[in-house]
Amino acid sequence: MREKPGLFNKITDLNGVIHYIFFTLDSISRYCNCSTDSSCVHSRYIGVPFSSTDVINTSVLMTSLFLVIIISLLSLVMYFQTKKSDTFLRHRLWDKMYIIMPVIIFVSLVVVFVFFLAGPLSEITQSNRWVIYMLIYYVLFLINATVLALIHKAKKDTISNENKIGYSFVWTSLGLLVVIFIL
Repeated sequence: MREKPGLFNKITDLNGVIHYIFFTLDSISRYCNCSTDSSCVHSRYIGVPFSSTDVINTSVLMTSLFLVIIISLLSLVMYFQTKKSDTFLRHRLWDKMYIIMPVIIFVSLVVVFVFFLAGPLSEITQSNRWVIYMLIYYVLFLINATVLALIHKAKKDTISNENKIGYSFVWTSLGLLVVIFIL
């Protein structure tokens, strides 16, 4: 892997800041979802209810904002990787990634469902809520990487890798927002 010499420390520091923001978002979302505490007034802000009579559904907006922030942070990590390394998105495996990523998503979802239904994961998530957020981050990363693989296949040499990552951020965000608003 060919690293660009002057950018390594700066980009590594920025990736560290992004990971810190992930953990901060986990803490913020736990604070906003403290529905078990009777003194908590913020329990309605993150999470999509099945029905709402509000003109502007605040929880849908907060959930959408949460997803867009997570996807943007994941895209920033990939963007910084393209700045740090000349080989990112250039390996010949990326030409087949549009087939491999949906398989990885399917296998991951099957494994998560089996562990939830078998009991160990549901027991762990009841006592450790951060596991749920790590699973959400993982699934969003897989979705974003799948969209990136599709864009890479469709626009292989016509746009730069940085623009591919930008397009994957936009299409992933729009696709998930459409799904949220339809539900």
